[in-house]
Amino acid sequence: MGTNKPSEEQTWEEAGYSNNYVFKMTMDDEDLCKELLECLLNLKISKIVIKQHEKEIETSKESHGVRLDIHIVDFDGIIYDIEMQTGEYSADYFAKRARYYQSMLDQDVLKKGNSYTKLKRTIVIFI
Repeated sequence: MGTNKPSEEQTWEEAGYSNNYVFKMTMDDEDLCKELLECLLNLKISKIVIKQHEKEIETSKESHGVRLDIHIVDFDGIIYDIEMQTGEYSADYFAKRARYYQSMLDQDVLKKGNSYTKLKRTIVIFI
């Protein structure tokens, strides 16, 4: 996710929340980030523990890795991936991409030899 800081002539409102810079700055504010998640998911989050921009997950040199726009882990261990999308894509595209991202998050959590019971609850969000 590159940075496209709004120009001096452009207000934050004109740039819009889908602007990479505005999105990143909004997500950097823990209260706003928490409020957005709670609003989108209709749930209460006690505390955000980890928040990372552009987390990369790669399983091997030959496989298609992912770069998560915003990777969050809350106090209860729930993992959230928030992706900002500005292009026109089909519902099928997002369904497949969400499935792939979900599997990559699982691979990142579940280490070799661990039980499937170690898998965490994960939520992938495309905005």
